[in-house]
Amino acid sequence: EALGPAWAAARVYAALDKTKAPLARAEMLAFLQKLVVDFGAGPLRPQRLAPAAVAELGNSNPKVRGAAVELLGALHRRLGPPLRALLGDLGAAAAAVEAEFEKVGFDPSLA
Repeated sequence: EALGPAWAAARVYAALDKTKAPLARAEMLAFLQKLVVDFGAGPLRPQRLAPAAVAELGNSNPKVRGAAVELLGALHRRLGPPLRALLGDLGAAAAAVEAEFEKVGFDPSLA
């Protein structure tokens, strides 16, 4: 609590860049999603978080891709349509991401 969610997220970003194990990557994405749910997107630097999640959409492991989609869904719930500007090209995962956005919706009260 003394260090805050931004500090924890920065450590996860650094570890994510170095970790090759798919299940570890999926758990890191799940942890980031939990931070978004608990603390909101603002403290976690969405301009860093969204591209990291988009990069994981290309992972060959379905658990990693699923965790990335869920993380993007949590971001969309809090940020709404402006999140799309941070996403860029989603490639083959666009349909899954759009379905997640439809499922979770956007709640302006959480922004």
